Amino acid sequence: MGLRSWLGNKFIDAAIQKDAEIGGRYVLPSQSGRTYLKPTQIKQFIKRYTGWVYACANRNAINCAQVPLNLFVSKPESTSGNSRFRKRKADKETVNYLRSSPVIKKYIIRALEIEEILEHPFIDLIQNVNEFMNGFELLESLFLHLELTGNAYWFIERDNLGKPIEIWPLMPQYMKPIPHRHKFILGYEFTINNTEKFVYEYDEVIHFKYPNPQDPILGMGKLEACIISADLSTEMNVYEASLLKNSGRPDMALVLPPEAG
Repeated sequence: MGLRSWLGNKFIDAAIQKDAEIGGRYVLPSQSGRTYLKPTQIKQFIKRYTGWVYACANRNAINCAQVPLNLFVSKPESTSGNSRFRKRKADKETVNYLRSSPVIKKYIIRALEIEEILEHPFIDLIQNVNEFMNGFELLESLFLHLELTGNAYWFIERDNLGKPIEIWPLMPQYMKPIPHRHKFILGYEFTINNTEKFVYEYDEVIHFKYPNPQDPILGMGKLEACIISADLSTEMNVYEASLLKNSGRPDMALVLPPEAG
């Protein structure tokens, strides 16, 4: 039985309250040692997407989204049989790079051959993710959400056979993982305006997140790490703009009595 059929709003609230202490506490103190913003206020990070925050986060997201994605298969033995997918043998430079990667090498440590897959349903899906978005836009939103909030979510739409057919990015300011004492994460709750709630099953959503030493469930974005500096820059710009609109005259006057002269 899926989450949608037996998770009502009351059960969701009860599960969150009951299991929050088991799954992790939603308290993120800032660098100053006081609670500045909590994960329940992630939308505040999105609102700060202006000025230097916009310039930095946007540039990082675009640069990361431009990195080409390649699909490889490692073979434990040399074979020359036919494959349903078109592929080619990876060149020596690529193989050396893959074997030197601390993330990848553990998956290919026993591979005798490494081949690049040129045609595959995953490649088609990641390039044409849905009818309104292409692969670049999907990756751009992924990295932008990570930069601003430390979290990004993809909903995977599947056909009747369970095959992924579409990917939809979900706005992190409306997403909240549902912690569980045994499964760690039971699912994900999508809430808009505290009225409309929808619960995704655990395997329907891919949760990307930056490491967070203060919370095992939610990631920590770069903006959160420098939130005070970002706010200080914004407030200074607002003050200078208001001062210029007033022709440089402060909203005060210093009046001295006649005997003071």
